[in-house]
Amino acid sequence: MITALEKYLGIKILDRTTQGLTLTAGGANYLESLWFGAGPARRCGRAGSSTFSTPEGNLVVGVQHVIARGCLTAALPRFHVRHPDIELDIRNVEHEAKGAVAGVDVTLVLGWPKAEDLVCRRLGAGRYMVVASPAYWAAHGIPARPKDLEQHVCLPIRGIDGTVMDVWTFSRGEEQESAIARGWLTTSHAHRDLFIELALAGHGVLRVLDWFNRPEVMSAVWSRS
Repeated sequence: MITALEKYLGIKILDRTTQGLTLTAGGANYLESLWFGAGPARRCGRAGSSTFSTPEGNLVVGVQHVIARGCLTAALPRFHVRHPDIELDIRNVEHEAKGAVAGVDVTLVLGWPKAEDLVCRRLGAGRYMVVASPAYWAAHGIPARPKDLEQHVCLPIRGIDGTVMDVWTFSRGEEQESAIARGWLTTSHAHRDLFIELALAGHGVLRVLDWFNRPEVMSAVWSRS
């Protein structure tokens, strides 16, 4: 019966895990509307339908820190203008594991989600850029080709899954070349701002995404991978 109701409303009411059932934000909104009689309940049902032209209510969004900082600052005001009746609740979610996304309606992640019970949609793609400060390039020289980066002090970051992202691959047409990024320091994804400050101070070469929103870093681009 719950499954049939979810299909009718067009929302997910319960998160079903091996630990039990958890009410989603959409389910909580629907439950709250029932306390005020059938009229609000019908409106909630129509709001969950794809045919309803004015969506409203609370929306819980799980976002990785890197996406929140790099993309959402400019996007959120535009979203509010377009959907003024939606109240957003943004929470930190670093991966799509079931326990991490419990109670979350929409999750924005960087990478390739592997959760089989989630509906995934690709929203966009970016490219990596290799950057360093002018002082660093002046002291150590500018690489002539990607492989030359192996002679430089690189600042590799450990991904959310714990893997060190030290293979930097570049492509031009059908040609590809990879460099093994080595340095004296590795940091986790959560502390990448530490590497940004080190790179700005001239202590190494960093790889960032092309939608990174710090102009002082973007002005130091050497190459795009």
